[in-house]
Amino acid sequence: MNDKETFVIEYLKEHQFTDVLDAEFVLAFANRFNCKGSRMSIGAPRVPLVGKTLSAMFKKGLLTRSISGLDAYAGGYGFPKWVYTYAIKMPNKGLHTDTATPTEAGESS
Repeated sequence: MNDKETFVIEYLKEHQFTDVLDAEFVLAFANRFNCKGSRMSIGAPRVPLVGKTLSAMFKKGLLTRSISGLDAYAGGYGFPKWVYTYAIKMPNKGLHTDTATPTEAGESS
């Protein structure tokens, strides 16, 4: 894992979810990695590297991603109608992919 990915994982261990509009996360990421961005009149600054990093981590299987809709009041203020929300991808220990019965697997009852 690179430094940016490690930073994201550590942040998510403490905060559970994040997205590109999470001002605390975006500002911490931008300050830590000296990223360029543009100020917004309200909310988090627009820092393209944040979204690129989160998306790349999702594609690598490090994060899960879901869509979060934004309230109607945000429309027209430079906010999107929805954003991807990211979380750490946890292994699903509750599902077993082995479909063999005990007999097929060589076990006796």
